[in-house]
Amino acid sequence: MKTNRTDGKIIPLVSVITVVFNNEKDIAATVESIINQNFDNYEYIVIDGGSKDSTLNILENYSDKIDYMISEPDKGIYDAMNKAVKIARGKWLIFMNSGDMFYSEDVLKKIFETQIPDDAAFIYGNHEIDYTGYKKFSRAGSINNLWKGLPFSHQAILSLTECHRIKPFDLHYVFGADFDFFSYCYSKEMKFHYIDLPVALIKAGGFSGKNAIISIIERWKISRKYFQTHGMHLFYFFFIINNIISEIAKKIFGPKLSEIIRKNKNWFNI
Repeated sequence: MKTNRTDGKIIPLVSVITVVFNNEKDIAATVESIINQNFDNYEYIVIDGGSKDSTLNILENYSDKIDYMISEPDKGIYDAMNKAVKIARGKWLIFMNSGDMFYSEDVLKKIFETQIPDDAAFIYGNHEIDYTGYKKFSRAGSINNLWKGLPFSHQAILSLTECHRIKPFDLHYVFGADFDFFSYCYSKEMKFHYIDLPVALIKAGGFSGKNAIISIIERWKISRKYFQTHGMHLFYFFFIINNIISEIAKKIFGPKLSEIIRKNKNWFNI
């Protein structure tokens, strides 16, 4: 397996994966953020769901930078991600899907310059969210609060490829297959290692964000499968109520209200 050295340490191959479907607007920025990494020891895999816009034409401009690409219909984002895992040759992998980017050109280099425990199955860091008109930094939370939802962005975590082969994404879940995967791994006592570095810049309003209440209900169902945390059901009940109220307020007062709440989340203790 291809390796590289950083400060005397042997760095194993990292598989960077982009899943895309009809996203001509954002795909170039995502690809640029990956191929401009000042870290050589990675392979780049792109899984396209059979795009009908100019996405494939844009990707063709980077064909010499992409190690493996397929374009064919799939059963959704998690099916596409499972396809990529089967192809991946790296010891580690990270998903940087269309519309999302590495925070800076030296993210991968900085990650592998840190001290990573030998028994780590996951390495996760912080991320920044790009809302229309402004950005908000988000520090990853404690993995012990995983039952509430992912304490990190999926684009800000590297996983051992072998973990994904043991537990592929469950296609029964529309929004929460990633939450199901990480909850399973946590329940099997796989080690999550936090590094205090910004890893990804993600666009707000993704697939699950646009279907927030349904997504929360699915997450609640998954939590019941893996966790027996006191107060969990009450937490999810009020979480859903809070989102319903937010949606009603948005319709009455317009999106500006939700923007104010989001910018000043600590004021509202939510």
